[in-house]
Amino acid sequence: MRTRALFAAGLAAALSLSTLAFGVTVAEGDTVVSAARDGDTVAFSGFANTVDPGRSKIPGDFFRTDFSDATVADAIGIDLQDAFVEELEDGSGLRFTWQMATALPVDGVPEAVRYNWAFQAGDQTYQLQVKRSNLLNISTAEAPIDHVTEFTEGDWFFQLRGACTPAYLVPGSPVAGCYHLGFFDGAVDTAAGTVSMDLPYEAEDAIGRLVAGTFQRGTPITESQSANMSITASGQAVVSNTLTSQFINGWGTYYPGTVVSVALGDAQGPTGTYVLLDTDGDGSFAGSIDGAGTHLWVQACSGYGIPGFGPQPCSASGHEIG
Repeated sequence: MRTRALFAAGLAAALSLSTLAFGVTVAEGDTVVSAARDGDTVAFSGFANTVDPGRSKIPGDFFRTDFSDATVADAIGIDLQDAFVEELEDGSGLRFTWQMATALPVDGVPEAVRYNWAFQAGDQTYQLQVKRSNLLNISTAEAPIDHVTEFTEGDWFFQLRGACTPAYLVPGSPVAGCYHLGFFDGAVDTAAGTVSMDLPYEAEDAIGRLVAGTFQRGTPITESQSANMSITASGQAVVSNTLTSQFINGWGTYYPGTVVSVALGDAQGPTGTYVLLDTDGDGSFAGSIDGAGTHLWVQACSGYGIPGFGPQPCSASGHEIG
């Protein structure tokens, strides 16, 4: 299974056609097909070959909670420990997984527990939400037929929400919320204590409308927060907050597929700022960049890492401009 995952900012640089194997490798000879200067403009094209980083863990080291009663947390299934991101086997999207410390209750009171994951892709924010039922919800009125259909087909809802705002209910209120965008596939493994949701790239709703156009392979995703939480397991009655939740904040950037950025510099490294390229995430890239420099530096990122801990998601290599 191909998997991709989240970021920690540190980047390493290598000279000319050499490589750095911190989780991602730019293969010699594959990186730049051409880089040629015409006045102030450098035109380039190439291919960045990255190593599959495997299933990516968003560690519980960033775990925070004010929900102090562990016995209650275990009993209702919100003892959140870790979270994971991986690319779907066919490369069509990502799977987001919440990992609990204990098995989930087989039965539960509707609306008693929900699992959220808030993130930003491009200039849009999104929220994944998994609940046993989803009828007592501020988004139900936006798509009542969809909610009833999901309810009759099963007892778990896997919902994508967006256009998030901190004043969804009443202007000036502290209640955060997001609008309903669509329902998607997911799974709950009560024995393993996992909840997962699959989100396709450029997701569409049930009637084919594009609802997540900025969620693309090759576009980084970053942490967002709803009600001051990002990855969340909550006990709640319609509204959840930090007093009734266990959550993970502080994760960095997730690179789906191969994310490529370029900068100009010299043989020792980039002297300019890396510019993110708009690509399909398959490693191929092309474009142009203005500025001075003798070398084009290519940064390829795939996966998630924490600075100073384990494999890093990015590596960079410099290439002399013809």
